[in-house]
Amino acid sequence: VVDQSVVLKPDEYVKLRLMEPLRLDAVEVPRGSVVVAQGKLDGNRMRLVVERVERNGYIFGVSLSAFDLDGQEGIFVPLSDELHAAQSLGADLGQSVTTGFTFSSSARDQVISDLAKTGINGVSKYIDKKLRQIRVHLKSGYRVFLVASENGK
Repeated sequence: VVDQSVVLKPDEYVKLRLMEPLRLDAVEVPRGSVVVAQGKLDGNRMRLVVERVERNGYIFGVSLSAFDLDGQEGIFVPLSDELHAAQSLGADLGQSVTTGFTFSSSARDQVISDLAKTGINGVSKYIDKKLRQIRVHLKSGYRVFLVASENGK
């Protein structure tokens, strides 16, 4: 389960509390222990990946992935596909508008054209940054299943 309520962004970490013991070779990680998973955005799912587990001062390399209660890997992120589409549209719009200016011979018109391009680029970058900030609100006690990944660790 999620140990504490958190707002998770891609590449950030969340603490998971084990509800069952975890067996790593000859070592058992007891029920109630905390493991740390990293969020990785993959389409409309936020994958939670555990790559290391600490026990008794030793760090074990693992490859565990969290599955949601719907049976799919990761946690469903509503509208993330739409946000990515809007992000691409905003970037394309900014690119097409900035390349559509014609240069004139007067210095005044040139300065106005450069200021307009700079303003449009700034707004485009701001929108792009805001759209990248996909967040998943995970409440304390949210249940996931940790499953060994296919790469065999």
